[in-house]
Amino acid sequence: IPEQKRIVTKLDKCFEAIDKARANVERNLQNAKDLFQSQLNQIFSQKDEGWVEKKLKEIGDTQTGSTPSTKNKDNYGNHIPFVKPAHFNENGSINAGNSMLSEKGLKSARFFEKYSTLMVCIGATIGKTGFTEIPVTSNQQINALTPKGIYEPKYFYYALLTESFFSKVIHASSQLTLPIINKSKWENLTVPIPSNKHDQTSIVTQLDQLKAQTQSLQSNYQQELDALDE
Repeated sequence: IPEQKRIVTKLDKCFEAIDKARANVERNLQNAKDLFQSQLNQIFSQKDEGWVEKKLKEIGDTQTGSTPSTKNKDNYGNHIPFVKPAHFNENGSINAGNSMLSEKGLKSARFFEKYSTLMVCIGATIGKTGFTEIPVTSNQQINALTPKGIYEPKYFYYALLTESFFSKVIHASSQLTLPIINKSKWENLTVPIPSNKHDQTSIVTQLDQLKAQTQSLQSNYQQELDALDE
């Protein structure tokens, strides 16, 4: 029994230390996420002289995805990615994996040009946002904005990530069993924009760098959590 007690005491101390370390790492992980969101919100709330407020439909083409008939297997192949909400990565990239349409399927879908910003507009992940650097299609849960050439495209990915824009989405959503915002309401939401394209590009560069730094921190902290679990 004394030996059992010695083992229990030692393991109690060990688990206590692990729990304390885990709490610290989780707090650091959340701080890294909050740092990016805080800076993002600050940039888009300053609205310096020369900024304008525009509706999404004034910025470029807005579309809602559609799903070709799944009964016809010929609609699916390896011609163009077919994006669904689960394909949005935390870093803003989109990876559809093996979810692809054929050339025939594309005729029944909505074509989103490269450098479009996509947002989930229904369900538990409403507001989830991604940016594509290649042409894609999507199902009907997703809306897309393809800006005109006079704008820096990725600027709008970051604009749609802000807490203020998310609040607009939720406020305009129909609160049924699942929240949903239709294309008409979505494309009439507004975002602040610097009139000078160079300023838009500078903001994107700044946020790209900050996102890379904070995601590196998050990756390091996640590795620490995994090590503590191990």
